[in-house]
Amino acid sequence: MPALSVILTTYKKPQDLVRVLEGFRSQTFSDFEVLVCDDGSGDATRDAIKLFADTVPFRVEHCWQEDSGFRAAASRNLGVRAATSETLVFTDGDCVPFPDFLEHHASAQDATAFQAGERYLLSLEEANGIGIPEIESGAAFASPPAREVKRVKRVRRNDRFYRLVGIKPERPRLMTCNCSVPRQRVLEINGLDENYEGWGMEDEDLRRRLVAQGAKPSSLIGVANCLHLWHQADETFLGKRKQSPNWRYYARGFHLSRARRGLTERPLSEVRARFSGPEPLVALAQATLGFAKATQDGPCEVEVLVGHVRPSSSGKAEITVALCASLPLAAKGVDLLCAPGLEVAGGELPAEVHPELDPRWAQQGVRATRPLPSSGAEPLGQGALEAAKRILEAIL
Repeated sequence: MPALSVILTTYKKPQDLVRVLEGFRSQTFSDFEVLVCDDGSGDATRDAIKLFADTVPFRVEHCWQEDSGFRAAASRNLGVRAATSETLVFTDGDCVPFPDFLEHHASAQDATAFQAGERYLLSLEEANGIGIPEIESGAAFASPPAREVKRVKRVRRNDRFYRLVGIKPERPRLMTCNCSVPRQRVLEINGLDENYEGWGMEDEDLRRRLVAQGAKPSSLIGVANCLHLWHQADETFLGKRKQSPNWRYYARGFHLSRARRGLTERPLSEVRARFSGPEPLVALAQATLGFAKATQDGPCEVEVLVGHVRPSSSGKAEITVALCASLPLAAKGVDLLCAPGLEVAGGELPAEVHPELDPRWAQQGVRATRPLPSSGAEPLGQGALEAAKRILEAIL
């Protein structure tokens, strides 16, 4: 079993990929494998991978998926599944690693932490000057652009300051062009969330779910380096993170740390929940919704408040859902509020846009509302609970 599994994504850029692969041929650290995770490229990429694999002593595997749009999260999960080492190093098919790139990642490994890196951004002219001879000789890495060296040093310095004074907890940023994570930590969160399609936010989501499960951020910024080859931006990149098709999904205010659509598909029957409310309603809701039962002292992913007039989150679950027979008098700290008479608001999935929340609910910390059908004498009867299950299947 190798010490490191390199998970390298690519899509229809074989001219960049061959330079990146050449960088891995020249590593000072030799105990690794390379999983080339291909988001639907054609013969040129396949041939480049095969030619490289035939000339190196380490394992190289081509992990291909059908070309169905920008699916970087799903592509990386292919590599996680194929990996055989206990440490995963994520990078991209346009990032040429310095010769000591893997040596630094290997020496920094800590089962409790993930390692965040950066990259030197090259202009088109600079990238055109990076060829196989320059990579083989090491000349490509001798003098990275001074502006980029300065920028990366500033990022590292600022991150240290933020940690010292306790601000910006999202730093150091985790970018899958240069990071490493214990494989067990990735398995614990069920890999990357494959709901993320199109450019943006899957890296940030991966980081916050790792942290939610107890992983600590650590930095190799300015230590484990790579050269980012210039290329045209993907058509789903619109210039800013908040313009990403995934932004509203990422920023909606609630998520499970173990993705439901990740390395495996997790049905509701695998999501651990705890119920509260009148016993007959709780029993019916448990049977209808089909969640796994969270133990009293064990971790709880979803808290389900059934039939409360004033539902209030206990703060002991990742997500709080309230299922009400009528509009509640209050709903403190509830992530998803479902009741007859409510509008669809908040709680977007990727590419969805819903109206803003009614200020009455937003001021109490509610993140999303969904209507339930009213069936007269039994407003929280079987029909309403089945409707709630459909909502939960979609939104969680």
